[in-house]
Parts: sequence; C-alpha cells; structure tokens
Amino acid sequence: MAGAYIQWSNLHRLQSEMIEVHFQGGALPEGMSWDDWLVYMEEKGRTLNSQWQTTTEGVDEMKHFSFCRFLFTLHRPSPRVPFPSENSLLTCFDAATQWAQIAKEHFERGYFRRPWFATHHNFEAAMIVLFSLRHAGAAIRQKFDTQQLFERTKLLTSNFLIIASQGWGEVAACAGIYERLLGTLLESVFSPDHVLQFSPAQDAELNRYLYPGSAQLEPLRFGMGPDLMSLPDDLFESFTNEYAMTASPHDGTNYLGWDLLDHWFTDEGFTEVPIQ
Repeated sequence: MAGAYIQWSNLHRLQSEMIEVHFQGGALPEGMSWDDWLVYMEEKGRTLNSQWQTTTEGVDEMKHFSFCRFLFTLHRPSPRVPFPSENSLLTCFDAATQWAQIAKEHFERGYFRRPWFATHHNFEAAMIVLFSLRHAGAAIRQKFDTQQLFERTKLLTSNFLIIASQGWGEVAACAGIYERLLGTLLESVFSPDHVLQFSPAQDAELNRYLYPGSAQLEPLRFGMGPDLMSLPDDLFESFTNEYAMTASPHDGTNYLGWDLLDHWFTDEGFTEVPIQ
C-alpha cells in the first residue's frame, strides 16, 4: 500500500511539473530545447514506470493506465506548443487510445464511482485523438491499418456510452460532439484519396474543447443557478455532518455507496485489479 501511494504521488509531482511548463509558462531546464525536454521528461516517466513495476506488485494494469495518460499529456498540444511534431502526435494517438482501452475495461467492471471525472478524462483523451488525426493523419495511417484505426477511435465513444448507462444521460452529448468531429476525419482514413474537408469552424470548435476552460457544455440544471456564490457558506460542514449520520457508529460502513477517499487507495481497489 505504501509503495503504491509513493509511486502514485511521484507520478503526480512529475505531471504537475509537466503541466507548469505546458500551460503556465514554466521555464525549461537551462540549456534544453523543447525536444530535449520531451525526451528528458519521458525518460523520467519511464523510470518511474519501471520502479512502480518492481515496488507495487499486482497493479501493473493501473500502472500502464497512468503511464499512458502521462504520455499523451506530455506530447499533447498546449498554448506553448499549439502544433506538436508529427512524432509527438503519433505518440498522443497511440497512448490515448491505449488509455481508452484500459478505461473501457475498468468501466465495464464498474471500476469507477465518479462519472464527472470519468467523463472529463475520456473527453480530454477524445479531443487529443481528434487533434492527432487532424494534424498527423498520414503518419497515423502508416502505423495503423483501417480496422485498427476504427476500433481504437470508437473506444472513446463506447466509454461515453458506458458512463451514460450508469445513469448520467447528459454524457451522451460528449459522445455526440466527438462522433460528429470524428466522422469527417475518418472519411480520409477509409478513402485515402479523399481530400480532408475539416472546416475552420470545426478547427475552432476542436481547439475550444482541447484547451482548459469551462467544463460545462450547458448551464447547470440541479435546481440552482450556475452562480456558485449562491451555495450556503456551511455547505461542506453540512455535507460532512450528513455523511457522518449515514455511517454506522460501529464499523464506519458508508451507506451512501461511495468513499470520501479515492477508491484506488482502498483494499477494494486493489482486489479489483488482477495480478498480471
């Protein structure tokens, strides 16, 4: 347990360093070019990945899941580098679709309890897949055949629909956005001689979803306006008191059906991951 937590924390520290450079104007290490920095960060990530394998027996699947996300975040477009190299976008496509496959297996087993976060992460991966196809389609087609491209891209759609089936139907709107933009890009995959007709309006829409901004596609519809200042000052205190009243005074069983702590760090989370 301790080894898993330490490795997880180290990965998040590395991701924080990476995001600071990508999105907050953080300085590159002295004497490094952007390409040098990508190699440097990827090597650090791979080192952590190999250490995770030796110190955290039995969670190889979660390790690979996390490393795929690290890779497509490292090589993705950002305000600092709006158009990564073709090699970076090829890495993005490969890592994001590998991540989607593992996520699908998790979702099918009920291995998620937070639909909003699951949707957010899947939508981010979906937009990165679209951008990679948009700007490095030829390189991607050279590495993957038509069937592989179809199966990999449709994983993101399947994930949205699995989440929607759990009771949050509005997730289908994310699937609709992804499918609408994907359809245009897949035309050139299935017909190599086809001239890609991806309009400036579609490029603008893709960029709007790709970069940080409002996470809401529509105004909130939960009985209150989108102005979060209207929430009561003691919301968290009231919530925790209510949570405490729903737990057994003897064994702490939670009758709300979810844990305050991330499920990955509970015994239940470890037993759900098969030993490789």
